[in-house]
Amino acid sequence: MDDGQTDQRPGATAPHRCAEHVAAGSQSDGSGHLLRFDVTLDAQKAADAANYSAERWSYQRTANYGSPHFNSTAAKGQDSMRAEQCYCLEGWESVFIGIPDMKPVMQMRLGWALATSDGAAFEQNTYFTPYELARFDPVAEALGH
Repeated sequence: MDDGQTDQRPGATAPHRCAEHVAAGSQSDGSGHLLRFDVTLDAQKAADAANYSAERWSYQRTANYGSPHFNSTAAKGQDSMRAEQCYCLEGWESVFIGIPDMKPVMQMRLGWALATSDGAAFEQNTYFTPYELARFDPVAEALGH
């Protein structure tokens, strides 16, 4: 969102800042995750699923401070997730990362190694809580409709 307000839609996360570029917002649904950037992306890098990594985990709620990470089988650790298909959307400033088996979870990490259309490489991770995976149209969301 470009009005400086926090995105309150289900599955949406706040902007994520890195040294040179901003992921201007993001949103998850049951089929993947949409990232919006403030720069035009290198379409070939953005569309390559190998340039993304993801994992998810939950915590154990107790009276004690902190918790180890627990995967979907309740064992200690994280579930690795693989991006299968990625789509650059109109304007090349947004990309939809198709991730199978998206589920509501306490914590998720999505990482990327991309470049701008003028060749400036950048890497970033975002951490978010996809507690509700609302259905949405990635193309309409990327265009702000």
